Amino acid sequence: MNMNRTSNVYTKDEARAALMRGVNEVADAVKLTLGAAGANAVLESGMMPGHLVTNDGVSIATMVVMADPVENMGANLIKEIAARSDKESGDGTTTSTVLAQAILQEGVGVDASPMDIKRSLDECVPIIFAALDEQTRAITPDEVGQVAAVSAESQELGRILQEIYQEIGKDGIVELDNSNLPETFYDITEGVRLRNAGWLGAYSSTEPGKAVFKKPQILIVKQKISTTDEVEPIFKAVAQTGTRELVLFVDDIDMGVASRMAATHLQGGFKTLIIKAPTLWKDWLFEDFARITGATVVDPAAGTSLKQFAMSWLGTCDKLITTKDETRVIGIKDISEYVEQLSQGSDEDKLRASWLQTKVATLKLGANSESELSYVRLKAEDARNAAYLALQDGIVPGGGVALMQAVDALPDTVGGRILTKALYAPITQIITNAGVDHEKVLLLFGEGFDARTKEVVNMWDAGIVDPVRVVKNSVKNAISVAGTVLTTQVVINLPKAEQNEAPRQMPGM
Repeated sequence: MNMNRTSNVYTKDEARAALMRGVNEVADAVKLTLGAAGANAVLESGMMPGHLVTNDGVSIATMVVMADPVENMGANLIKEIAARSDKESGDGTTTSTVLAQAILQEGVGVDASPMDIKRSLDECVPIIFAALDEQTRAITPDEVGQVAAVSAESQELGRILQEIYQEIGKDGIVELDNSNLPETFYDITEGVRLRNAGWLGAYSSTEPGKAVFKKPQILIVKQKISTTDEVEPIFKAVAQTGTRELVLFVDDIDMGVASRMAATHLQGGFKTLIIKAPTLWKDWLFEDFARITGATVVDPAAGTSLKQFAMSWLGTCDKLITTKDETRVIGIKDISEYVEQLSQGSDEDKLRASWLQTKVATLKLGANSESELSYVRLKAEDARNAAYLALQDGIVPGGGVALMQAVDALPDTVGGRILTKALYAPITQIITNAGVDHEKVLLLFGEGFDARTKEVVNMWDAGIVDPVRVVKNSVKNAISVAGTVLTTQVVINLPKAEQNEAPRQMPGM
């Protein structure tokens, strides 16, 4: 940081140069891990064993902090790309980082209006997507193992995940757990996924991005909860049984009530998790949710109300996992006869039957040490996510080949010319990480570089493939954030005194 500066305002070339130093610091660390021959990084961790050995792009990016505040803004922008890809795909974070750096390096020196550059880059996104669609092939659970193996860099994990998806189908759920043994294995249970039914407020999270409740008590309320007086007697009654955790699945709830429940939860009192039913849910979904949990729906229209609450109305399950977007219910009641009855009914009943027959696999990961287990878990998460997305949307040639082949579709515009060079960055980096001079590698259409054997191969024949959604999200996120940086003419960082201030307490919190 320049201690002689007289202002906290950075303009034009100075601003962009500082941002790019931060971008490059993160990207240069992350890109060394790309591909089967990529390196690992050792990260300091607050959890046992105190370090994490990984080649996971978002984990590495998150750890980079720059001393200069403006350079740190650049680092944070590249972290945002990795975080978006991780959130949307659970994979592709390194590819999106490499793409963003390449787009910025090509775009910074272009003689054109920054807004014209961004607009032109944005116009190329649907063109690239269409080119990727032309390369896409659909797959079945019988073929998903290689996708998982490429993502996990493990043939064994790929084989296990293929076995799992052959049993649970393309819409099944795969959860990860520790086996507490050196071996990795799995078991299958029944469950459901409630899409668009996520938590109301993240206060109840038990780990980053999600809340996991084991054998919770579940109360289903098909009415608006307007006051705390309606639910506090229920909390006391449940607490007297020794249970101090309750999941509320509600049609609607007053935000004042929700805030009061959050405050009690955070103060170490009665633990609650509020799941709000999506607006477009149909009445029968409340009934079906009650059946899988053994609960009774509180519904004034059906003659039940909160004032009449009885403990027998509560349901449960083995595990309930909630994020802001969905809820997964694992270990549900045996409703096979009910499902069979629905499957013989109307089209809507058949839809209900399929929704209620989701299978859940718990992949229990084994390792010989805490370090190895942390590494295996991150790879298993990538493989699980890649396998699921490949089954949903299909696959394209991997190893950066799909992006390289998409170059032929780009227009002769400022954005097209930038991306013509940038889309080669992933495959170039994969070859470089394998210790090979990329300029000496000649590729025909459909061919790519196998970093394990250091040979040019047909990617389809070699089974080196990527889920198309992962590739699309990498492109979209890289162009979005890189375009923003290219339009930046002024950066203003917080005054030094404010940088050192403690976070301010919000009123009433």
